[in-house]
Amino acid sequence: MCSTSIIEQVIAKECALHRKENRHNMALCREFLHPQFIEVGCSGSQYNLSQILCLMNEEEWPDGEVVAEQFHCAYMNSDALLLTYRSAWRETDGTLSEHAYRSSLWVEQNGKWQLLHHQGTPTSLF
Repeated sequence: MCSTSIIEQVIAKECALHRKENRHNMALCREFLHPQFIEVGCSGSQYNLSQILCLMNEEEWPDGEVVAEQFHCAYMNSDALLLTYRSAWRETDGTLSEHAYRSSLWVEQNGKWQLLHHQGTPTSLF
């Protein structure tokens, strides 16, 4: 069964991947991302683990932050969770842009939860 603590752990890892300092920490990213990781970005482009690590390491962030809300976690089986939520970029003045509906498939192996698949789809305001 999927416990609340597991859901909280997965959401915390997902949100950690939204922060610049973590996205530039390749050791942490390798810990959180599954070796067979695939992302389908808001642009429709697909990235494997090597490609996304390179992009994350080189990305430059303007002032602001990613905000996420409306998390829903669906229990797939004892070692897989589907996390869905909405996100946006919040400027320092509070303006929200780049709204997206996101889904992440997290899997557990050897007691460690890792992100196997992520997709972002552009959407309207929160």
